[in-house]
Amino acid sequence: MRKSILATLFVTLGIAVGCGGDEGGDVAATLSDIQAQIFTPSCAFGGCHDGSAGPTQANLILTSGQSFAQLVNMPSEKSPMLRVVPGDAANSFLVKKLKDPAGTEGLRMPSGSPALSAAKIAAIEKWITDGAANN
Repeated sequence: MRKSILATLFVTLGIAVGCGGDEGGDVAATLSDIQAQIFTPSCAFGGCHDGSAGPTQANLILTSGQSFAQLVNMPSEKSPMLRVVPGDAANSFLVKKLKDPAGTEGLRMPSGSPALSAAKIAAIEKWITDGAANN
C-alpha cells in the first residue's frame, strides 16, 4: 500500500513538473517560428501590438506579415537604440525589453504577463545574432 501511494505521488509530481509554466518548447530561431510561438500569442493581441484598435503600444505592430518591417533596423520610440540590430542581439532594444526585470527600459515585455521563458528569449536572440532574416 505504501509503495503504491509513493509511486502515485512521484507520477503526479512528474506530470505537474512536466506541464507547468512557460517552458518555451522548441522554438526555432526563425521569424516564422518566433511569430507563431511568441509574437502572436504573447504580444499581438488586445491592443498591445496588434494594431486592431488604433495606435499600438510604442507604435509597434507584431502581427504576422508586419513584425519584420516593424522591428529590423527600426528605431525604438522609447530609446535611441534600434528595435532589432541584425547580428547584434545585445544591442537590440527588443532583447532589452524582454530581459529587463528591473524596468530600466520601461516595462518588461510582455507587459502584465509572465516573462518569456529563457528558451524563447534565446530563440529571439539567436534569430537576431544569425542576422534577423525574414524567414
